[in-house]
Amino acid sequence: MEFDDTLLNDPVKANRLRSYMKYFKEYGAWETQTMAYYVGDDAVRNLKYSTNDNIHSLYYG
Repeated sequence: MEFDDTLLNDPVKANRLRSYMKYFKEYGAWETQTMAYYVGDDAVRNLKYSTNDNIHSLYYG
């Protein structure tokens, strides 16, 4: 999985990450597959502390 801070201001990228996470959950990938993450800069922290509910919800999947 790869994402960076640009998804904070780009709804297309934010929705792409949301879709990845939805299908990972739907097909059991979170539980059965090894995941590798490439995350740019402070993207995870910025998701967690975003005041935009749509973006903040990505932190919790």
